[in-house]
Amino acid sequence: MTRRAAGAPATVAAPHLLFLVFAGVGVATIALPQPGRLAILYVALGVLVLAYPGLGSLEWRFSLPAVGRGALLGLVISLPVWAFVPTQLRAMAGRLYGAGDLALLFYQACLVPAPLEEVFFRGILAPEAGAAAGVGLYALAGLLYFAPHAPFPSVVAAVLAMALLGLVWTYVRESHGLAAATACHLVAAFVLLVWPALLAALRALLG
Repeated sequence: MTRRAAGAPATVAAPHLLFLVFAGVGVATIALPQPGRLAILYVALGVLVLAYPGLGSLEWRFSLPAVGRGALLGLVISLPVWAFVPTQLRAMAGRLYGAGDLALLFYQACLVPAPLEEVFFRGILAPEAGAAAGVGLYALAGLLYFAPHAPFPSVVAAVLAMALLGLVWTYVRESHGLAAATACHLVAAFVLLVWPALLAALRALLG
């Protein structure tokens, strides 16, 4: 885990400033419907990632074995949770994301946030500000995402889950690289947030 060298000049795209801009977008969009608001937040996160001067030096360590280990760990940590509380996970995903269909839920909860959040929180924030700060700010992002529209118990559960998962993904990033952390995030998010709704839809379709 590395931080910016002592005495290095701060830039307008320093990680903490990037997060403050992200938080400002979250506050400014409170009145919008949740699906559209999340889309704006993800676009803002993508723009901030591209604005970071050190983006090209991120430690991806891309390899099939590393990605496979990350995906496998995502399954290991998410399947037991899904097995015990599938109905509750499906209900929580609906309350948090307000998605009207499976495709939208997949994009909002899984496909889009996994790479963006891993690059921003694990690739940019954690190495420069420290792992603890990266995890803490990731949990705080849960408030920005969900507090304006979801019930309070669901928001608390989401923030706690993001803190715990942030610890796991930080470990994966440090051990196997950013590509493995992204794979872990993607698989876990799919199992916990998308698979319960997909399975329910398949059951309804098959009678």
